[in-house]
Amino acid sequence: MDFRDRINTLLQKLAVYQPAYTEAQKIFSSDAVTCIWHGIEEMGFQIDKENGDFEELTIRPGDMVEEAILIPEISPKIIACLFWLKENYVLPESKEIGGKIYTRQGMIHRVLWERRDKSRKLGYRVKVGKTFYGDHILYNEKNEKYSITLWNYEKYLGYINNIDWKTNKLSTTKHIIFLCDYISQFPEKFNHLPRVSPYLEITLDPQHNYDLHWKFIGEMNEFQKEVVHRLFPRGETHLPVQTVVSKVAYIRSLEGSGDVVVRPEVYEKLATYFDDLLLQQKKAEHADLDFSDIKAELFPYQKEGVSFCLFRKAAIIADEMGLGKTLQAISTAILKRKYLDFRNTLIICPSSVKYQWKKEINKFTGEDAMVVEGFPAERRGKYLSKDHFFFIVNYETVMRDFEWINSAKFDFIILDEAQKIKNFESKTSNIISSLHKEHGLILTGTPIENKLSDLYSIILFLDKYKVTPLWEFSYQHCVFDKLSHNKINGYYNLTDLKAKVADLIIRRQKKEVLQQLPTVLQKDIFISLSEPQAGMHARFGHRLAQILSKRFKTTFDWEQIMILLTNMRRVSNSTFLIDKTSHHSSKLTELEFILKERLDIIGSNKKMVIFSEWVDSLFLIEQLLEKLQIGYVKLTGSVPSKKRGELIQAFQNREDIQVFLSTEAGGTGLNLQFADTLINFEIPWNPAKKNQRIGRIDRIGQESSKLHIFNLICRDSIEIKIASGLMLKQNLFDNVLNQDTNEDTVDFSNEGKAQFIKMLEEMLDFDENGFLTDTVEEEETEVAEETEEGIVLTEEPEEVSSNGRSSMEYEKLEQVLTKGMEFLSGLFEMSTGEKLGGTDGHKITVDKETGEVTLKFKFKM
Repeated sequence: MDFRDRINTLLQKLAVYQPAYTEAQKIFSSDAVTCIWHGIEEMGFQIDKENGDFEELTIRPGDMVEEAILIPEISPKIIACLFWLKENYVLPESKEIGGKIYTRQGMIHRVLWERRDKSRKLGYRVKVGKTFYGDHILYNEKNEKYSITLWNYEKYLGYINNIDWKTNKLSTTKHIIFLCDYISQFPEKFNHLPRVSPYLEITLDPQHNYDLHWKFIGEMNEFQKEVVHRLFPRGETHLPVQTVVSKVAYIRSLEGSGDVVVRPEVYEKLATYFDDLLLQQKKAEHADLDFSDIKAELFPYQKEGVSFCLFRKAAIIADEMGLGKTLQAISTAILKRKYLDFRNTLIICPSSVKYQWKKEINKFTGEDAMVVEGFPAERRGKYLSKDHFFFIVNYETVMRDFEWINSAKFDFIILDEAQKIKNFESKTSNIISSLHKEHGLILTGTPIENKLSDLYSIILFLDKYKVTPLWEFSYQHCVFDKLSHNKINGYYNLTDLKAKVADLIIRRQKKEVLQQLPTVLQKDIFISLSEPQAGMHARFGHRLAQILSKRFKTTFDWEQIMILLTNMRRVSNSTFLIDKTSHHSSKLTELEFILKERLDIIGSNKKMVIFSEWVDSLFLIEQLLEKLQIGYVKLTGSVPSKKRGELIQAFQNREDIQVFLSTEAGGTGLNLQFADTLINFEIPWNPAKKNQRIGRIDRIGQESSKLHIFNLICRDSIEIKIASGLMLKQNLFDNVLNQDTNEDTVDFSNEGKAQFIKMLEEMLDFDENGFLTDTVEEEETEVAEETEEGIVLTEEPEEVSSNGRSSMEYEKLEQVLTKGMEFLSGLFEMSTGEKLGGTDGHKITVDKETGEVTLKFKFKM
């Protein structure tokens, strides 16, 4: 006997229990029973009440058919659920994850009630329309206007032109629900209205996969009947949009007639159809792509990636790290210009890699990319430049410049490090997803980091309709906790999801393309100094510039030059290396991200080597590894030679030791070929030393055919000068610099001094405050404001004082004075050995009305 037969047998036994059985039949026959979720052994039901409320029940069907509960104790509502099971029960797929899986109707019910709960908190004003099923206007607290057309008042259905309606497949929103509830509260305002539609509506139906549909309540006139017949000749109520592509001219001719309204979504869907058709034609015409505009020889898998993205409006390159996603993205942009006549490309990336992108673009295309930064007026003008194809901006700036970016009408937008938008509820995600574009491309090695919603969020930027609505995505793939409303216990049906997004994502792992790759892959990771690091670096730089400007240099000056150069490099690692008290290190933050996210060392058995010149840098890295619970060994010059072999054996043989920390003591004479990854926490002055480090793992006996080298470089520091190709030549080190074991003492030969100074002056181009000239402005914070259904940017008028100066001018003046104070603090510290209050011990303010400058600082007496 199968499960349904057993339920039927149980119902027959229950029939004698009156009036409960009859009441249960009444509940079921009124369609008041809905199965909203199922678990491994339990099922959840919703029983609708006559007053519009509902009750949720949890039953265990297995126990009931086994009569594990007393039959007389079964309530009419539970019996009604048994009727539902008899008619509708399908054995659910076995899920090992405990929790509840919503049914479609159950999830729809949940999200409708959530919207209704939100609508009750709204304080909209309502302007009643001329007909009941016509246009009614809602005004929110900001006086923003929403026009709503009612379709079905009892079921809360209607039309509103916003993104929620366009993607939620519900035919309602919180605005429509608010209006319907308002009608119930104030029926006298609507009872006199004619219950007819003021026009024939040609629209899309969210509850029918957004197919073409018409809406009209009342008696149509002859013209309206003719329109329906022309568009729906066989009496259909719904049609796929592509079936009317030959009638676009006719549809456009209906505009302005007054009797017919064609919703903008109809044109949007038609435009998408024609765009896709054109791309298919272009792809067929250009089967053999011309990569001659790219100044690099792409590997076959990289050409495959470009081909995948070129004739698609949306794509994700999710290759494993180190496979050259940047080159593929740049090549895709160049070929979109070549084959699709694209005019411009916007690259949105973390601030730390903006200039890395600029360098790569120039390297692979010979073109100069525009990095958008500076004050607002400067940025606004840069977006409109006609002299550049590539524009580069960081995520924080996009938050401020959202409207200007949309005004610039970028054809192609590339997102790098897309984890910035993986929280789809964040302001950043909402603003980035709202940017106007023709095509979009996302670069990420980890499209899913922690949650399946990560993937949902990044796809939302590319295609608003691919995986929306969220409620459908959730019930199809998420197992919810039974007790916590929003907690997700696990995921299922991932094979279906993979198939659904297969036309968006291309992903290759190193093992798949190993034979195409070079032996050693090097990647420079560019990082910005933190504010405290930048301040110290500037003070050292200013002092260095003063010494370099002297015509005659004493022995003391030469010693100071080397000390200052060394300190500029050391503070780029951390302020701790300078004062031994503070600890500000943007590099260490980046290293943690590389270990956890990029290399996933915690979840793997990967072995790697981390080099730093300085023992105190290794001390900070040790603390990080201990925090992450990553095992390590450490080699410095103080480790006896006989102990070094033991360290290497432990690193090689013990699974719990994954990192080998080393100073230059490990740069030569050691064989570490069982590691395939090396991280240079800083790059040495001497290029040969970097090669020696790499040589520790690039040796005969290396088991991996591909080695990965990561160089951490602070862009706004002396390190970028070392890495930029303006470094001191190898023979200069051989002939001039002869460092002994004391890193602060250098012996210069007379013949090399002049050349050394000349090269330093070329390398170190300081401004008047001691900053290197490629230093960019400090990033501002987000100023965007989010609404429920979209983004509204608030733009405050610029404050102007009574003397005519703007607040921006005063802010700039305060910044200059603050930098000056930092310089004076540095001079005081160098001359006395004591700090002048520290960077947080003084404050400079400018009175915007009088122009009076006030300086406050702490001074130890």
